[in-house]
Amino acid sequence: MHGINVDLCHIVFVTDNGSNMVKALECDAHLRCVCHCINLAVQQSIPVCEQLVNTVGSCQSLVTHFKKCELQNKLTTSLKKDVDTRWNSIVEMLNSVDKVYNEILAVLAERKEEHLVDDLDIHLVRDLIILLEPFKNGSEILSAEKESTLHLVLPFVKKFKQVCEINPSDTVPIKQIKRSLLSNIDEKIWLSELHYIATFLCPETKSLSSLSKSERNSVIKSVRNLLKTLGIENHDSMEEPVIYISKKRIKCDAVHDVLKSFNGSLETSSDDDNEPIDEVNDYIKTKISYPKGQSLLQWWQNNSFRFKKLSQLACSLLAIPASSAASERVFSKTGRILEARRQQLSPESLDSLLFLRNF
Repeated sequence: MHGINVDLCHIVFVTDNGSNMVKALECDAHLRCVCHCINLAVQQSIPVCEQLVNTVGSCQSLVTHFKKCELQNKLTTSLKKDVDTRWNSIVEMLNSVDKVYNEILAVLAERKEEHLVDDLDIHLVRDLIILLEPFKNGSEILSAEKESTLHLVLPFVKKFKQVCEINPSDTVPIKQIKRSLLSNIDEKIWLSELHYIATFLCPETKSLSSLSKSERNSVIKSVRNLLKTLGIENHDSMEEPVIYISKKRIKCDAVHDVLKSFNGSLETSSDDDNEPIDEVNDYIKTKISYPKGQSLLQWWQNNSFRFKKLSQLACSLLAIPASSAASERVFSKTGRILEARRQQLSPESLDSLLFLRNF
């Protein structure tokens, strides 16, 4: 767990892993985009096995060939190209090849180009899809713009590690990539105290049962320190915060399953019965009913009278996104608006168009 100076937590920056950003924000409260970390872990795990490299490379060449020769219209669904800068595109490419593989073989047979699939192991492609699909789904959920996501990082990291557990039936290439993924998850996914505190502030995972007792106590201590740092302990009478909730919900079933898996079977209880009764301990000990699919911010708004201090902390902390995907999408939209045929837009007009597209 990487430490963050809680004295700096009034403003938290979320960026990618670029060395320039890491250096520029080394004196500030800085979180690294978890989706960028996931993408790096996956991309850097493929080259560990020559068979994997050949199969993925063969799929890339096949997609390029079909696009270049305008053969897409002979397939029921189009092939998707893997783009290095686009997250999850490798899974989308493998899926697109698998869906129409028999049609691809038929088209190549007509053109006497069967050699293009000599290095393509379709069984390995399907195994890769099964392995990488949870990473794709996880990064899509963690990149949501209008829902809280910071509390989901720890549960999804645990989910990714479970997916990478080696089974006796796994082929040699799959075993190799699983080992590499496990190593890269620990190396690339950057976790801080704020991720742990955010997980504690989710009623479904407040017991932190996947952590050791000392780790749980450390998180609870960090919560109390953060309450003091933000001045929440001295402002019990603050006006209840207004929280705007999006009607569009993320994939609640997938999220619920991941949170349930992370929570395990540990009963909610305080690790120290001699601890003085306060709001944090009350939250720990209370059996809470958390409706499946309910917005986390909505839950804290509904319970703000019971947990006044924690609800203020939750409102501040859970507003921090786990990913910088929202800004990445703005870059893409800007590129589509300001192009070769539309270069004379004033900065004000560009800002207005971006605002309209986002809101």
